[in-house]
Order: sequence, then C-alpha cells, then structure tokens
Amino acid sequence: MRAGLLREVAVFKQPQKVASDTGAVRREYVTVLRCRAYKKRLSNVTDKDKVDAKEVFYGHDAVIQVRYNPIIREEQIVEFRGALYKVAMLDRQTDNTLVINLNRINE
Repeated sequence: MRAGLLREVAVFKQPQKVASDTGAVRREYVTVLRCRAYKKRLSNVTDKDKVDAKEVFYGHDAVIQVRYNPIIREEQIVEFRGALYKVAMLDRQTDNTLVINLNRINE
C-alpha cells in the first residue's frame, strides 16, 4: 500500500463501562486510536432484488484499509467521515495492513 493513499482519518473507539455518582452503570465509547485510512468502497445495502430498504433504515457498508495496529479489534466502533460504523470483519494483509469491513450504526 502506498502511503499517499491514506487521505482519510479513522477514529477507533472502545466500549467502556462507566459508573455515575448515583451508581448507574452505562456504556461509553472512549477513543483509543486515531489513524489515517484509505476508503476502498462505500455503498448502500440492498436486498437480493437490488431494492433499497427505504422504509425505515438506509444501510451502508464501507471498506477501509489502514496500517496494522494491534489495538484494532472487532468489538470497537469507528468514526469515519462523520458517521459511526461497527467493525464487521478484520482482514490482515501480507503488506502489514488491515482491510476492515464496516457496517453503519443506525442512530
């Protein structure tokens, strides 16, 4: 992978349980890594008939490539281009990079 292709910024966030003063426990995402990324593909999710699910949810898949880092795990979420994505699959390549399949989180 050429370093000049890494034009985007990806922020990896790890879930962490945080207790408030009242004792309530909630899950919060804490930034663990900010790195450069290459967008390989960004597409809408369609069903088998190639019809978008326009009723409730617009699904989006993204495929990005980053330099390998042992901090990156599948339970993390990624902030990429202002949207939050769930890591669907990590694929380590022979050239010390990771190809990451992402699914957009519907908020």
